[in-house]
Amino acid sequence: MLILRYTTGDAVRSVLGLDDQDLSDQEMEDRLIAQELSLDLKSWVPAHVGLYEASKGSVDETIALGLELYSTYFAAVVILPALRLRAVQAVSDGKNSLERFTGIDWDALRAEMLAKLAQYKQVVSQAAALADQADIATPQLFTIVGLGVDPVTGV
Repeated sequence: MLILRYTTGDAVRSVLGLDDQDLSDQEMEDRLIAQELSLDLKSWVPAHVGLYEASKGSVDETIALGLELYSTYFAAVVILPALRLRAVQAVSDGKNSLERFTGIDWDALRAEMLAKLAQYKQVVSQAAALADQADIATPQLFTIVGLGVDPVTGV
């Protein structure tokens, strides 16, 4: 399910090493990540929708891929602080038990995700600047062509 314009809950969970039992799509929607991402993207690449649509499926999909990766890591960074409180250490129902890693370096994990986020932001920014120069975000569909003289009327 698409939780943000450019990524899915599965992609975000994959980056965080979680499954849908640990973090549901509804929980991600409830955190208002889509709204935060929208404000963030508008602050540094206002034409992201047009750029994405022009890039997706084209020969050079750099912008589309960059926005997808940026959105995934953006959501992961937003969710990460809450995981400290939610990370299950050990659960048992008498017959079955589950244990998670106890030595998680949360600061290192956050730093790694922020580095990825910065990397993808740079990729999108550079590609968007090139696209702006080439004007691929607003492709020209029609061109005015003038024939000097109408071949039928001679005017």
